[in-house]
Amino acid sequence: MKKELLKIMLVIAVATQLIILTAVNAHAQINRYWSTSLNEESSMLAGAVVGGGAGTGAIYYNPAWISEGTMSKFSLNANLISWQFFTLRDAIGDDMDLHEIRFNIKPRFFSYLIVPKNREDLSLQVAIMNKAREEIEFSYSNSIQQDILLHTPGTERYFSNLKFRTRYNEDWVGIGGSHTYKSGLYSGEACLE
Repeated sequence: MKKELLKIMLVIAVATQLIILTAVNAHAQINRYWSTSLNEESSMLAGAVVGGGAGTGAIYYNPAWISEGTMSKFSLNANLISWQFFTLRDAIGDDMDLHEIRFNIKPRFFSYLIVPKNREDLSLQVAIMNKAREEIEFSYSNSIQQDILLHTPGTERYFSNLKFRTRYNEDWVGIGGSHTYKSGLYSGEACLE
């Protein structure tokens, strides 16, 4: 009896170790899905829609939930607003900081959900989304008169001009599908590039 119990405990210990080791290597949703707000549902819930309730954003958060949509629909979301403050300390010299305040309206999400009338257990979705859009622009100019060249009489005028601009857009296009097996049981897959 003791040997049987020891064998069972050993099997449970080995199985637990294997589960822990494989869980360490699983990288499901490592890119902070909750920080990306693609539509009104995900914006209002602060991205807490991976388990459902994502609406047309399901193609990004959890493709199995594409089947949540019960009818074909078109979705366009362009109402996310961004107010950004940037400060670069000592960017061009001691106590010479650069500042910028930027207000943006960001177009983010366009999708078309198709629920075929002859296959209501199947849902397909095509989407174009802008996951990130950033733009920073600073400009600075300075003019001073100073006697640096000692072999020429008088002061010299030195003029400097700095312009810095960076723009970053992360646009994705994708297609996804979901199948309903029974109420509450879905499977789905999406390819976003």
